Amino acid sequence: MGTDVHLVVTGMDGQHGLAALAEARALIDEAESRLSRFRDDSELSQLNRTSGVPTIVSSRTMDVLLAAKQAWVETNGAFDPTLGTELCALGYDTDFDSIEDASPTTDPEPRVSRAGEISLDPGSNMVIVPEGIQLDLGGIAKGAVADDVAERLMHLGADGCCVNIGGDLRVRGIGPDDGSWTVGLPCRGATEKRTLRLSDGAIATSSTTKRQWPTTNGPVHHLLDPTTGESRSNGPVTVSVVAATATAAEIISKWMMAGGPASHFDATGLRIDASGVITHEPGLEPFLVEEDAS
Repeated sequence: MGTDVHLVVTGMDGQHGLAALAEARALIDEAESRLSRFRDDSELSQLNRTSGVPTIVSSRTMDVLLAAKQAWVETNGAFDPTLGTELCALGYDTDFDSIEDASPTTDPEPRVSRAGEISLDPGSNMVIVPEGIQLDLGGIAKGAVADDVAERLMHLGADGCCVNIGGDLRVRGIGPDDGSWTVGLPCRGATEKRTLRLSDGAIATSSTTKRQWPTTNGPVHHLLDPTTGESRSNGPVTVSVVAATATAAEIISKWMMAGGPASHFDATGLRIDASGVITHEPGLEPFLVEEDAS
């Protein structure tokens, strides 16, 4: 999925544990084959090629699309699945490791999202993407897959599991640290670190400092402002969200990047500003490992 993936299970012997992890890997590979923007044979690529035309997708892809459209509504547009067009215009039209110097073709005029025009019929799995629009489901796809894989590992008999797909992390059940899971946050842009402990929940981190690439107009990054279609140049440089699911945490991270409070979604987290100062959202303290609390 264009990122690092870490899978951990507890309470399973070697043979069963390895079999469970192999099945989890297969689930991730299958999800990539459906949701990757960089595979010509994926369902997402097919949707982007047939914008304006009714197209049938699998039920799992429909679930992600429904969540993405609902997230656009709930975040007042801060989460926008239709930014694929602008990402391609900035040069992010191939796997990140293959990006070379790009010549942006974005229009500086205010952008009007067309996410509300995406037509979804879960009864028939029929999708119509507005003509000329390219979908990008990278973040929410990682979160949804992390949730699905964690559920599957528990179904296979794990006492607990940790699924980390490129910073979208889901933990369930019994962890190795006195029954819980200890997670070090990347805290990109800050000199301090934070470590969290949770027993069942999710963490998602979004940062403007991670996926950057050069263009003829200077460096850009992948977190775009839906109102302009350009890389965000204000607000936090990094946010981390603690929520019930990785899907929710991923959505809320985009809300927080736009300045919204995590508490609006009954979640918590932290944000890091351009000077490296870490600000805790209300409700984070119970999750902090004591020596890192401030």
